[in-house]
Amino acid sequence: MRQGHARGSPALAPERFKSESHASVTVEFALIAPLLVIMVLGTAEIGVAVQQRLALDHILRAGAFAAQTDPGEKAVEDAMQAVRADLTDPAFGKPAFRNHGLDVTRFCVCPENPDVAPGVAPPCGTVCSGGRAPHAVYLLQGTLTYETRLLGNAYSTPLTSTLWVGLP
Repeated sequence: MRQGHARGSPALAPERFKSESHASVTVEFALIAPLLVIMVLGTAEIGVAVQQRLALDHILRAGAFAAQTDPGEKAVEDAMQAVRADLTDPAFGKPAFRNHGLDVTRFCVCPENPDVAPGVAPPCGTVCSGGRAPHAVYLLQGTLTYETRLLGNAYSTPLTSTLWVGLP
Protein backbone atom coordinates (compact mmCIF):
# COMPACT_ATOMS: atom_id res chain seq x y z
CA MET A 1 0.00 0.00 0.00
CA ARG A 2 1.30 3.37 -0.92
CA GLN A 3 2.01 5.77 1.89
CA GLY A 4 2.07 9.50 1.66
CA HIS A 5 -0.23 12.40 1.65
CA ALA A 6 -3.33 12.49 -0.39
CA ARG A 7 -3.81 14.97 -3.14
CA GLY A 8 -4.69 18.36 -1.78
CA SER A 9 -3.11 17.71 1.60
CA PRO A 10 -0.99 20.41 3.29
CA ALA A 11 2.24 18.46 2.57
CA LEU A 12 1.93 19.21 -1.15
CA ALA A 13 0.63 22.74 -0.83
CA PRO A 14 2.49 25.36 -2.92
CA GLU A 15 2.98 27.55 0.16
CA ARG A 16 5.08 24.82 1.77
CA PHE A 17 7.46 24.66 -1.20
CA LYS A 18 7.78 28.43 -1.18
CA SER A 19 8.88 28.52 2.46
CA GLU A 20 11.31 25.61 1.96
CA SER A 21 12.93 27.33 -1.04
CA HIS A 22 14.09 30.16 1.25
CA ALA A 23 15.87 27.61 3.38
CA SER A 24 17.50 25.97 0.38
CA VAL A 25 18.69 29.33 -0.94
CA THR A 26 20.23 30.06 2.45
CA VAL A 27 22.02 26.71 2.49
CA GLU A 28 23.24 27.16 -1.09
CA PHE A 29 24.55 30.63 -0.28
CA ALA A 30 26.27 29.32 2.85
CA LEU A 31 28.04 26.71 0.73
CA ILE A 32 29.01 29.06 -2.10
CA ALA A 33 29.85 32.25 -0.16
CA PRO A 34 33.20 31.03 1.26
CA LEU A 35 34.29 30.00 -2.22
CA LEU A 36 33.37 33.43 -3.58
CA VAL A 37 35.25 35.16 -0.76
CA ILE A 38 38.35 33.03 -1.40
CA MET A 39 38.16 33.81 -5.13
CA VAL A 40 37.88 37.56 -4.53
CA LEU A 41 40.74 37.58 -2.02
CA GLY A 42 42.88 35.42 -4.32
CA THR A 43 42.28 37.83 -7.18
CA ALA A 44 43.35 40.71 -4.93
CA GLU A 45 46.53 38.81 -3.95
CA ILE A 46 47.41 38.23 -7.59
CA GLY A 47 46.80 41.91 -8.32
CA VAL A 48 49.16 42.98 -5.54
CA ALA A 49 51.84 40.54 -6.76
CA VAL A 50 51.56 41.91 -10.30
CA GLN A 51 51.77 45.47 -8.93
CA GLN A 52 54.94 44.56 -7.01
CA ARG A 53 56.51 43.04 -10.12
CA LEU A 54 55.63 46.13 -12.17
CA ALA A 55 57.17 48.34 -9.48
CA LEU A 56 60.35 46.23 -9.62
CA ASP A 57 60.44 46.70 -13.40
CA HIS A 58 59.94 50.45 -12.88
CA ILE A 59 63.01 50.56 -10.62
CA LEU A 60 65.10 48.77 -13.26
CA ARG A 61 63.86 51.12 -16.00
CA ALA A 62 65.00 54.07 -13.87
CA GLY A 63 68.41 52.41 -13.63
CA ALA A 64 68.46 51.88 -17.40
CA PHE A 65 67.67 55.54 -17.94
CA ALA A 66 70.57 56.51 -15.66
CA ALA A 67 72.89 54.00 -17.38
CA GLN A 68 72.42 55.62 -20.80
CA THR A 69 75.08 58.22 -19.98
CA ASP A 70 77.50 55.56 -18.61
CA PRO A 71 78.01 57.17 -15.17
CA GLY A 72 79.30 53.96 -13.54
CA GLU A 73 77.80 51.21 -11.41
CA LYS A 74 77.49 53.28 -8.22
CA ALA A 75 75.54 56.11 -9.88
CA VAL A 76 73.15 53.67 -11.57
CA GLU A 77 72.56 51.81 -8.31
CA ASP A 78 71.98 55.12 -6.49
CA ALA A 79 69.35 56.06 -9.10
CA MET A 80 67.59 52.74 -8.60
CA GLN A 81 67.70 53.08 -4.80
CA ALA A 82 66.23 56.60 -5.03
CA VAL A 83 63.26 55.34 -7.04
CA ARG A 84 62.84 52.37 -4.70
CA ALA A 85 62.74 54.67 -1.68
CA ASP A 86 59.91 56.70 -3.25
CA LEU A 87 57.69 53.68 -3.79
CA THR A 88 55.25 52.83 -1.04
CA ASP A 89 52.88 49.95 -0.56
CA PRO A 90 49.42 51.29 -1.44
CA ALA A 91 47.74 48.93 1.00
CA PHE A 92 49.75 49.94 4.05
CA GLY A 93 51.45 53.24 3.17
CA LYS A 94 54.91 52.00 4.14
CA PRO A 95 57.94 51.09 2.01
CA ALA A 96 56.98 48.51 -0.57
CA PHE A 97 60.33 46.79 -0.85
CA ARG A 98 61.53 45.45 2.47
CA ASN A 99 62.96 42.14 1.21
CA HIS A 100 64.66 43.16 -1.99
CA GLY A 101 67.95 43.08 -3.79
CA LEU A 102 69.20 45.36 -6.55
CA ASP A 103 72.40 44.62 -8.43
CA VAL A 104 74.26 46.56 -11.12
CA THR A 105 77.10 45.07 -13.15
CA ARG A 106 79.03 46.99 -15.81
CA PHE A 107 81.19 45.11 -18.28
CA CYS A 108 82.38 45.42 -21.86
CA VAL A 109 81.82 43.27 -24.93
CA CYS A 110 83.45 43.22 -28.32
CA PRO A 111 81.16 43.76 -31.32
CA GLU A 112 82.10 40.37 -32.78
CA ASN A 113 81.08 38.54 -29.59
CA PRO A 114 78.17 40.46 -28.01
CA ASP A 115 76.64 37.49 -26.14
CA VAL A 116 79.44 37.05 -23.62
CA ALA A 117 78.60 36.62 -19.93
CA PRO A 118 79.78 39.28 -17.44
CA GLY A 119 82.22 36.90 -15.74
CA VAL A 120 84.13 36.11 -18.93
CA ALA A 121 83.87 39.50 -20.62
CA PRO A 122 87.10 41.15 -21.74
CA PRO A 123 88.42 44.12 -19.75
CA CYS A 124 87.00 47.43 -20.90
CA GLY A 125 90.42 48.67 -22.08
CA THR A 126 90.82 45.75 -24.49
CA VAL A 127 91.07 46.46 -28.21
CA CYS A 128 88.73 44.17 -30.12
CA SER A 129 89.46 42.60 -33.49
CA GLY A 130 89.70 45.11 -36.29
CA GLY A 131 90.96 47.74 -33.84
CA ARG A 132 87.46 48.51 -32.60
CA ALA A 133 86.72 49.58 -29.04
CA PRO A 134 84.48 47.40 -26.86
CA HIS A 135 80.93 48.43 -25.99
CA ALA A 136 79.87 48.97 -22.39
CA VAL A 137 76.95 46.91 -21.13
CA TYR A 138 75.02 47.28 -17.88
CA LEU A 139 73.28 44.28 -16.38
CA LEU A 140 70.56 45.39 -13.95
CA GLN A 141 68.98 42.75 -11.75
CA GLY A 142 66.27 43.06 -9.15
CA THR A 143 64.78 40.51 -6.78
CA LEU A 144 61.90 40.82 -4.37
CA THR A 145 60.44 38.28 -1.98
CA TYR A 146 56.68 38.70 -2.28
CA GLU A 147 54.77 37.74 0.85
CA THR A 148 51.04 37.30 0.66
CA ARG A 149 48.85 39.78 2.51
CA LEU A 150 46.55 37.13 3.94
CA LEU A 151 49.02 34.42 4.89
CA GLY A 152 52.07 36.57 5.69
CA ASN A 153 55.26 34.53 5.72
CA ALA A 154 53.39 31.26 5.24
CA TYR A 155 53.65 31.66 1.49
CA SER A 156 56.28 33.74 -0.24
CA THR A 157 57.67 33.68 -3.74
CA PRO A 158 60.66 35.40 -5.30
CA LEU A 159 59.98 37.91 -8.04
CA THR A 160 62.96 38.60 -10.30
CA SER A 161 63.60 40.94 -13.18
CA THR A 162 66.64 41.48 -15.39
CA LEU A 163 67.44 44.30 -17.80
CA TRP A 164 70.40 44.63 -20.16
CA VAL A 165 71.50 48.09 -21.31
CA GLY A 166 73.99 48.17 -24.18
CA LEU A 167 75.88 51.37 -24.93
CA PRO A 168 77.47 52.17 -28.29
